[in-house]
Amino acid sequence: MNFAPTEEQKMVREMVRKYSEANIRPIAAELDRTHRHPEEICRELGGMGLMGVAVPTEYDGAGMDNVAYVMVLIEISKACASCGVIVSVNNSLYGYPVKTFGTEEQKKEFLAPVAGGKVEGCYALTESSPPVRRSWSSRTPRSPRRTCWKHPARGSGRCSPASMRGG
Repeated sequence: MNFAPTEEQKMVREMVRKYSEANIRPIAAELDRTHRHPEEICRELGGMGLMGVAVPTEYDGAGMDNVAYVMVLIEISKACASCGVIVSVNNSLYGYPVKTFGTEEQKKEFLAPVAGGKVEGCYALTESSPPVRRSWSSRTPRSPRRTCWKHPARGSGRCSPASMRGG
């Protein structure tokens, strides 16, 4: 078994390394200090296919494998951990379940815009009522601001301590 990276994986890693050093690292401290969301970086990464590395090209992803995805994530995270988390959430927490379990219609409507970098995917931890003391989410500090939303497939509503971002 050959564990060496393929030529394509090496090329992607080098491309992302150069981009991250030139465009992400110079603003990383400012992003951390001001808590600013790097919208321009997200759009550029989306244009490069990196907001959906392992998402098929028919859904505006790059159509690469998970090894390339990990290489992309490492290079972006070396420049700015916050940007790495955004790419990770887009690809893993949001993109993978929609790609794996979504219907064709859901993939076109919800996966393609995220993989193509037009909007960011996100997730929210919901709170049980009353809070379950053993859960990880019950140990996080509470914010007085809540976001309530309707699930697009079920139509039922939920409240979450997280705000949602996107188009």
